[in-house]
Amino acid sequence: MTQSGIGSEKRVVKKMNKLIAIIDNEPDIVELISLHLKKSCFKVKGFFDAESFYRFLDEEIADLIILDLMYPDTGGLDICKYIKKEDKYSSIPVIILSVKANETDKILGLEFGADDYITKLFSPRELVARVKIVFRKRQKA
Repeated sequence: MTQSGIGSEKRVVKKMNKLIAIIDNEPDIVELISLHLKKSCFKVKGFFDAESFYRFLDEEIADLIILDLMYPDTGGLDICKYIKKEDKYSSIPVIILSVKANETDKILGLEFGADDYITKLFSPRELVARVKIVFRKRQKA
């Protein structure tokens, strides 16, 4: 933790060294989210398909996963189900980020274990705030 002085007040700034995996087949979305998360001191790894993400999971475990639902090689809900059924990964929080905005898709994502569901078009600042909320809730539990 570092302290930064603001006038006569001091506030504690906690470094976020958490690793966040972003899986989205749109490079611009991965870049946009990465930029905003890095500004908030998160470490980020981006993936454009399920296969490269699964290879990553064999080597390293993310602290949180941001997951799109639409991929050419597999469905995002299949990735979410896999993460949540494997003991090694089941405690990793998942935030779904998808163009699928109907109620059924949102409920399915949450029932498959997602901690949050955000529809595209989205605010990157809101996404970062929601990431922080997920970590804060987990820390209190």
